[in-house]
Amino acid sequence: MKDYGLLLKNAREARKLTQEQAAEAVGVSPDSWYAYEANKRLPAKETVNRICTALEAPWLAMYFLEAHASG
Repeated sequence: MKDYGLLLKNAREARKLTQEQAAEAVGVSPDSWYAYEANKRLPAKETVNRICTALEAPWLAMYFLEAHASG
């Protein structure tokens, strides 16, 4: 199983954003963002697009959509 949380964290850190800043940019609660990075929850499919846009990381969509397909 891929570490989706680590991929998300690396993409966020590449943009030099805190978890709180990323959550605000995407429109989710900080608690949701923490859960995504901790692999406790997958973002909803609708949220994945906003994450990719906010982090300028379109490649993340492939990983999260793969996770949804296998889940």
